[in-house]
Amino acid sequence: MSELPVPYPADTRAKGWRFELDHERIRQSDTWALAPADMKPWLLMLWMTAWEQMPCGSLPAEDELIAARIGMPAKLFTKHRSVLLRGWWKANDGRLYHNIIAQRVIEMLAIKDKERARKAAYRQRMDAERTRESYEVPSLSHGTDDGQPRDSHGSDTGRDDTGTGTGTSLKEPPIPPKGGNCEETVSGKPAKKAALSLKAFLESCKEFGEKPIPESDPVFLYAEEAGIPVEFLRLHWLEFKARYCQPDAKRYKDWRSVYRRSVRSNWFRVWYLKADGSCGLTTVGEQAKRIHEREAA
Repeated sequence: MSELPVPYPADTRAKGWRFELDHERIRQSDTWALAPADMKPWLLMLWMTAWEQMPCGSLPAEDELIAARIGMPAKLFTKHRSVLLRGWWKANDGRLYHNIIAQRVIEMLAIKDKERARKAAYRQRMDAERTRESYEVPSLSHGTDDGQPRDSHGSDTGRDDTGTGTGTSLKEPPIPPKGGNCEETVSGKPAKKAALSLKAFLESCKEFGEKPIPESDPVFLYAEEAGIPVEFLRLHWLEFKARYCQPDAKRYKDWRSVYRRSVRSNWFRVWYLKADGSCGLTTVGEQAKRIHEREAA
C-alpha cells in the first residue's frame, strides 16, 4: 500500500451522521463476491467501525488493533486479511482509507458545508428584515396618542405655553394611529375574535394585500434549523390548503399558528429525516408532489 495524501481534514468526525449501506453497490462489488460467506458480516463491521473513527472512514494501520476494534480474533483476521482489507490504502498520516468510504465522508462534509452556508444566509436575511422593520415602525414612547411629538413644556390640563388653552385635555379619549381601528367592545371587554374557515382567511389576506404566511413568519426559521427544504414547506402548504379548504373543514381564529403546528408535527407526513440528517420526501410526499404538479400543469 503506497502512502497517499489524506483525503480530508484529520479532525473529521461523523458526529451522529449514520453510515448508509448501498446494498446494490455492495453486492456488485468484487470484494463482496470474493469474501467467504462467514467473512461478509465482518466486512460490514469493518466499514461501520471505520465510519466511527477519527478521521471518519479510516482505520489504524495495525492488524491487531483493527481486529480488536471489530471484535474479531486476531488469528482469524490475519488469515482473511487479504479479503478484509481489499481496496484499503495507507495515507501519509499512517492510517488506512478506502475510496468508497472516503467518497461518503466527502459527500457528508459537502452537505454540512451547504447547510451551514444556507443557515447563515437565512439568518442574515432575517436580521436584515428585522432591522428594516425596526426603522419602518415609528417609536411612540415620547409621543402623543396620535403619534405627534408632545411639547415637553405643555400642561397636562390642556394649556400650552401661551396659556390659551389650545392643548388637548387628558379627559378626551386617545386618538388611534392612522389605519388602526378600535375593536368593538361588549360590556367593556374586547370582542372575541371569530373563528374563520381557511378559505375566508385566504380571501381576507387577498383583500388586504397580505401573504397568508409572510416571509418573516417563525415557521421559516424553524424549517431552516430543522433542515426542511423550502420546496417541502410549499408542498406541505398545498396539502394544508387541500385539507382545510373543504366545506366541512374546521375553523380557527389563527390560521398561521395552526400552520406552524402542522409543520412542527409534520401532520401530513410529507417528509422524513434520512440517516445522514438530510430531509427527503416520503411516499405520501411523492404522491402529493405528483398530484399538485399535475394540477399546476
